[in-house]
Amino acid sequence: MTTKPAKPRKKSRVGNKYRVLRASFGMNQVEFWEKVGVTQSGGSRYETGREVPKSVDTLVELIYGPNNKAIPLLAELRETTVEEMISNFPTEAAK
Repeated sequence: MTTKPAKPRKKSRVGNKYRVLRASFGMNQVEFWEKVGVTQSGGSRYETGREVPKSVDTLVELIYGPNNKAIPLLAELRETTVEEMISNFPTEAAK
């Protein structure tokens, strides 16, 4: 009986998203993933197609995502609105 050769693993589009994002900041894996609380080896696995937990993806969006995505995401996590966050900012910053 012969065995079939293993199919080459397809690169994940999600993993590619992280590689491209990291490259856009000019960071190596240690620098990029450390801010998210992930080891270099864990980040490498995510970049090569391992499933990324929602919490890690959320942190990546908050830390590295554009403001027009990060701020609404933070508001959603805090169960408030962007407008409410902005209106409270000067008061909280003065404390």
